[in-house]
Amino acid sequence: MSKYLCPIVWILLCLSALFISFRRQVSRSTAAIRQWAVDNDYTLVLLKRRLFALGPFFMVLSYHNVYIVVIEDKEGQRRSGWLRTGGYVSNRVDVRWDGDIQESLN
Repeated sequence: MSKYLCPIVWILLCLSALFISFRRQVSRSTAAIRQWAVDNDYTLVLLKRRLFALGPFFMVLSYHNVYIVVIEDKEGQRRSGWLRTGGYVSNRVDVRWDGDIQESLN
């Protein structure tokens, strides 16, 4: 019985570690986006993480997260676009606004 239990325990530990790592990466990305919004006086109206639809970001590494975003500025105008965060590497937020306006912030 114990020879079957040991591999199962290791598999469960590895899956748990992967899940915790994924949740930490998403949490860090979300915090970076919220700080980016505060720094630019934006209110986040919509923020959706995209796993397969990467929008204008054709170069996405495993530690990047891509989001669809709708923001509202101080004047009440809304803009939509795509965000890419650095995940583990940095708190960088790359923005591609709908309408070909580009912005890259650290």
